[in-house]
Amino acid sequence: MKLNLKGINPSTYVSVIMTVIVAINAVLAILGRPVLNVGEGTVSYVVNGIVAIITVGVMLYDVWKNHSFTDGAQLADEVLDIIKDGKVTKEELQDFIDAHTLADKADENKVTK
Repeated sequence: MKLNLKGINPSTYVSVIMTVIVAINAVLAILGRPVLNVGEGTVSYVVNGIVAIITVGVMLYDVWKNHSFTDGAQLADEVLDIIKDGKVTKEELQDFIDAHTLADKADENKVTK
């Protein structure tokens, strides 16, 4: 069985947490200990806060991954534009990469010998 955590609503998390709290309170009551006084509103507030924090984190990660902040990413954008404009074909670019990769490997072999 595979869990689909992406499709779970915050209310489901609240329900599961409340069930766990009820079970813990039952055990505490049997042992004569003080029970936890946590209401559904408190759990809902916490779960919604956690979901909001995760959402902001995912949004920031998405912005970082989908925008070119680094020199390498900006260069890759330029290469992509050159390919899209038809100034260089994918095959020509692959030949260039292969030639330089082989040259780098040859240089590495000279250093290690």
